[in-house]
Amino acid sequence: MLKNLLKLFCISLMLISCQSKTDYLELISNENHLISYQLTDSNLLLKLDMIGDETNNLDGQWPKMDFYTIWVDYNHNGQADSLIDRSFSPHTAGAAYTVCKSLMLDGGHVMTPCKFYFGASCSKSFKATKSNEEPHVVFEMTIPRSELSMSGESIVLVIDIIDGDGQRYTYPNFTYTNPFEGVLQIDSSKEG
Repeated sequence: MLKNLLKLFCISLMLISCQSKTDYLELISNENHLISYQLTDSNLLLKLDMIGDETNNLDGQWPKMDFYTIWVDYNHNGQADSLIDRSFSPHTAGAAYTVCKSLMLDGGHVMTPCKFYFGASCSKSFKATKSNEEPHVVFEMTIPRSELSMSGESIVLVIDIIDGDGQRYTYPNFTYTNPFEGVLQIDSSKEG
């Protein structure tokens, strides 16, 4: 009996350990989007499950395309600082689908040219998920944590989503006047 209880306890610990390493934490959940994340020792993994977007505009032409930008307040001061704060967005370069990192200039009204090779990656797909059984847009992006916070502590960001059907969604709220007036914050101690 004691041997069986010990086996059950060990199996339970293994399941809890495996589950905590693969679970994503919810950031946004509504009828249009399920945005979740996972923190590893070195990366932030973002999953943007566009459950309300059942039209495939992944390979469309601007402005009729599915697109998103992650705006990051790198120094956590609530202002858009030139050559400090940054954005990350997917970019097609030839046959490659990769992440464009740009630094803000002039309060975010102007951006530096893309930098591509800094350890980030992204993917796009049109598929069913457990959140919506109908095929829909799904984005994933992995960004090194060193690119997201000067202090290495919490990550302060805004998510800007463009739906190829003409809808724009920002979480929590994005304006070029003050992009970091309202922000989402990811606590670095909540590793998935």
